[in-house]
Amino acid sequence: MKKLTITLLLLTAFVVSYSAEGTPINWVIMSIGNLPLTLFDVERYYEFEKISGDPNSTMESVFDDLIFIYGLKGLAAKNPDIKIQSDPALVLSMINGVSNSEAQQMRLKLYNDYPEQFIMLMEKEQIIDNLFFFEEALKTNVNIEITEAQRKEYYDKNKEKFVSPAKLDFMVFAAYPPDDSLAQLTKFENNMKAIAAALGKTDDPQVILNKYKFMNFTSYSGRSELKYAYELVKDGKYPMEVLGVAFEEKIQISATETIKIKEGKAFYIPQPIKMKNAKKPVYIVMKVIKREKDKPMTYDEVKALKDANGQSQLDLVLKTQMRLDLIKKHIAKKMKNGQILVTLFDQNYLKLYNNFINSVK
Repeated sequence: MKKLTITLLLLTAFVVSYSAEGTPINWVIMSIGNLPLTLFDVERYYEFEKISGDPNSTMESVFDDLIFIYGLKGLAAKNPDIKIQSDPALVLSMINGVSNSEAQQMRLKLYNDYPEQFIMLMEKEQIIDNLFFFEEALKTNVNIEITEAQRKEYYDKNKEKFVSPAKLDFMVFAAYPPDDSLAQLTKFENNMKAIAAALGKTDDPQVILNKYKFMNFTSYSGRSELKYAYELVKDGKYPMEVLGVAFEEKIQISATETIKIKEGKAFYIPQPIKMKNAKKPVYIVMKVIKREKDKPMTYDEVKALKDANGQSQLDLVLKTQMRLDLIKKHIAKKMKNGQILVTLFDQNYLKLYNNFINSVK
């Protein structure tokens, strides 16, 4: 295998941007193929990953990811069979295709705030999907078979990743208070207290809805039935503020008063709760019927997980990781032998670059 030839240029040859005060704020760290990788690129992608919800991102891990992505784009540029679709209309159609409105809004905000990074992630997935069909050295690895030993080894090394999500079954009765007299508000509060007392004796929401149908209940008042927490969030029926209360162990009402939330015990919060997506605050009565916290999954439970098409989720995770490792090894090899030209401008990043090309044996 040929040794990698890296061109080291003097600092004066860098492409540098300066602030108004003359302080350097951006420069080209390296180029991969015809693509320059700048400090700004690394910082922006780091912000993007953090906001996307990856708590383990570091500047070093992001630099590694970007070498991989730029390497992928270098491969795609040399292969006319690989077509990348990343125009804004396609991006927006994909975002709008997400059924859950909250997830849709989160993705739309990410795209609006970090359009280049969002599109780069899309391009990464498209190139990976194509490489196993159009890159000769990878075609033989399209169909990867997973052994029992590989499944067990992966599970043992990643037990902390396999957690049975929290579940919740609760009843909530939320009502808008009257706008008129103090006497009407007092009557409203007494009714809410009576609802809490009645709720302590039944798990049937219809009993409450029938008896107190004169109350101005919200549309989500009733019972959730036992569901995973993520299902309740994805469903979008319940405001996040209500779900937040249901998962609390206790609520501080004042400096001296605390409501302890226990299974089977109904309670009334004698304060209006402001909702992010509602014009008026509500008062609520609630009873948590059953609450299961996150818990580790056994190996047999993990093996039994299936996706919507009936495929093993564990096998899909392993196949995805193995394919990424194969592609990363393929890119590192091409960088080492000069088929993907790498020009390093900043020697401070030499160690990180070497870590990338030697990370997959």
